[in-house]
Amino acid sequence: QLTEPAYWRAMAARYGSGQRELSVGSTVFPALPTADLRGLELEGNLEDVGYSVVPPAGLANVKDLWEDMARAVRTVEAAGLPPVWALMFDAPWLAVQRGWAIAQSVLGSDCILEPSLFIWSLRRNEDVRKRVKGQETEDAPRDAATWHGSEEREEKRCERIGQNFGLPHRDFSYTEAHFPDGRPRILNTWLPFTDATVDNGCLWMVPKEFDPMYASPEEYDHSRPATPGFEAGVTKVRFPMGTARPVPAEQGAAVIWHNVIHWGGCCGKRALTPRIALAATFRSTASKPTHL
Repeated sequence: QLTEPAYWRAMAARYGSGQRELSVGSTVFPALPTADLRGLELEGNLEDVGYSVVPPAGLANVKDLWEDMARAVRTVEAAGLPPVWALMFDAPWLAVQRGWAIAQSVLGSDCILEPSLFIWSLRRNEDVRKRVKGQETEDAPRDAATWHGSEEREEKRCERIGQNFGLPHRDFSYTEAHFPDGRPRILNTWLPFTDATVDNGCLWMVPKEFDPMYASPEEYDHSRPATPGFEAGVTKVRFPMGTARPVPAEQGAAVIWHNVIHWGGCCGKRALTPRIALAATFRSTASKPTHL
């Protein structure tokens, strides 16, 4: 049933009445603006700072497409599925297409998509607490779990699949992310389907200049910049917290990095729109597959 386009069309019709139809199984995709980083004024320098924000080029012409991406995520959530199932619709693959174009500008035209592809969709802190208590909310309607006939499960803040990954970490070691001569092997791309702000859960990153273990994969702290403590709610951090920077990004922008320390913020109860974003990793074909 999950492999049948009709199943997903029916889902979209049930939870998206009165809105533009979400396509499934298309062979022709709309073209998003191409990405060429040469001469582009980035917010942060990828090689010096360790990360950059690529502006949402041509967003005025394709805003509806980004709205469709967010709507695909909300549709599968309304049906009781994790956000990553939105990839069964066509719209989120347009974000992958944009990330790929950016990666080609950094890694070369022959880079490929790694299988570590994921979508996050946050909920306001207040909404999650209400859901745990069994109350209906706008973001998590009580009907959400009935699509598969299952009962609603209790969930805790930042523990639901696709909710958030708030522990500071590196996705890859320096060795995995770079060739011996320092050139990048991989590029991580993070593309928000909504605006990503400090209040609704943007990324946080530690610039390279404040990360003495950035290029020292043999050190214990390199791969474990933060670990859960023995006491509940305690995290042991192995870098100066004051050096972390919020990295807000507009809908349609892209945050890119190789292996800086980073994590996602939680969504506050006063956020206008909870953050939704897709992450995709691209790899040079001259490098072997990563551990992910």
